[in-house]
Order: sequence, then structure tokens, then C-alpha cells
Amino acid sequence: MVLILSEENDHSTNDVIDWLLHFEIAFLRINDNETIEIKEIKISNQGYDILFKRKSTSEIYSIKQFSSYWYRRGNIVLDMPIVNNVNAISSKIIDYLKSENYKLSDFFLKELDNIPNKIGSILNLNNNKLSNLVLASKLGMKIPNTTILTEKLNLKKYKIKKYVSKAIYNNFDVFNTNYQISSYTALLEKKHDLLGDKLFPSLVQEFIDKLIDVRVYYLNGKIWSAAIFSQNDEQTKIDFRNYNYEKPNRIEPIALPENLKKSIIKFMKELKLEFGALDFVLSKQQDYVFLEVNPVGQFGAISFSCGFNIEKEIALALAQTK
Repeated sequence: MVLILSEENDHSTNDVIDWLLHFEIAFLRINDNETIEIKEIKISNQGYDILFKRKSTSEIYSIKQFSSYWYRRGNIVLDMPIVNNVNAISSKIIDYLKSENYKLSDFFLKELDNIPNKIGSILNLNNNKLSNLVLASKLGMKIPNTTILTEKLNLKKYKIKKYVSKAIYNNFDVFNTNYQISSYTALLEKKHDLLGDKLFPSLVQEFIDKLIDVRVYYLNGKIWSAAIFSQNDEQTKIDFRNYNYEKPNRIEPIALPENLKKSIIKFMKELKLEFGALDFVLSKQQDYVFLEVNPVGQFGAISFSCGFNIEKEIALALAQTK
């Protein structure tokens, strides 16, 4: 049986499940809006087991039932009894129970990673963009010149004409009827001279004049790569994630140089990532420049556009037993 941890509205999970059904492979899907009850944890010299159930159903599962595990997205929410009549003492008790519950959840997630055949891990979500740039460079991949600034005047130290800024960790979006704010990659322009000299620590990179964006998908040593012709549209020129839904970017498969593919495989193995979406740009100097990797990156639209059928590949990988 395959265990899948995902989000309720993730279409890519649905597509992979369609293939599991096609291959008649049993699975259990847990969404992050569901509550999990731990019924029993048994640990002895003979081994261990975790018995659990979804709060909405009566069926109890053993972690030993699962031969494969796919962490797609989301988190595990463990059930916690509600303490009524909160006062100073019961407030302390609630904090204590929360800490106990946290350790249970931590143990559960770590043991999911010990399922023999797995793709992804919630424990790898905190991979660091800055550390990844360092590792990519060590493995021979080109990276953009990058700095973390706390003072705007420090920009003058670097002999670079144009810069972009982006999130160090996660992007965020704020939607309103009158405006939209997002933390996607932004070009630093002269109007930003109006900002104060002191800055919150900000990731600033050399602007790369690119021919195309390149999205690379990795799964257990296999690589698929796509060219995204983002430069043909002003809306997507700086960051192709500023999608133009009325006139989408053209996307086509692209063959990567063999030495780059070898570096990508080494990179992903170093990070212990079975799956990931890697972003590169192809510069006008014909250099592939690594930007970042997302262990839970979206793949459905590009997989469909390029005929990669990554959904089927994931299902086949989960069907294997080790």
C-alpha cells in the first residue's frame, strides 16, 4: 500500500492517484486538513509499530502496512483533547500537552521517512536557498552573484549594473480588491532610491539577461527539462511565475548538457531529495545558471505541455518495493 500526504486541492496528487488506480495499486491519501489520531505506539526489542486512524473514519492502519510513501505537500495534524475551563494552571497544562503532541507528531513524520520506498519528506522542506547556491557552485553549476544586504549603500561595493531581489525563504501573496502584493523576483530600479538606507536583510542578486527560463524536474535520477519562453512577454520577463493566463508562455522540452545533468544528480543526492523542481535561466552567453530548487514544486502544467507524463513516473516509482 502507498501512503500519500498532500493537500486537498492539489491537482497533481489527483493525477498520480489516477495512475495508481489504473495500475490497481492500493493507497491511503491523507490531506493536511484532516486530523489523525494515534491509537497506539509500540516500541520493544522486537521492533516498533504505529497504529493510527483518520478522525473522520473508523479504519485503523499500521505504519507497517505501507511499502511506499509520497510526501507531496501539507502537514500531519494530530488530534489533541480540548481542555475546558482554562485558567492559569490549565493554561500550563495545555502548553505541556502541546509539547507532548509535537513530539508525537515529530516521531510519526520521521518514521514515515523510514518507509522503504519514499518520494519526498516534510523534513526536507526547510532546505536553505543560500546553502543550495553554495552547494550548486561547489558542484560546478553556475550561480548568480548573490548578497544579503542590510544597508542600501552596500550596493555600491559591487560592480554590477542591474539587480533583482527575491525572498530568502518562502514567497507570499496578499490579495485585495484594489491591489496585489507578491514577493516574486523584482527588478531593482531607480525609484527604489526613495527607500531608506537601512534595510531588512534582503537577498539581492545580479540581474541575468536571459534567453529563456528553464524548469528541470528530477525524480530518483531521472531528469526532464523544459524551456519557458518568458522573454516574449513583459509580464513574465523578470519572473515567469507572474503568469499571463490570457496568453501563456510557450513551453517546449529542451535537452540539457550532459555535464549539467550529472551535476544536478549529484546536487539532489547531496540534499537527499528524491524529487524536486529546479529553476535555471539560460543566459545570452549560453550559460545555464542555477537559481533554486523546490522539493514540492508544481509539475502538472509543464508535464502536460511537454508530454513528460511525470504523474505516471511517480506512480510507477511508488509501485516499486525495496
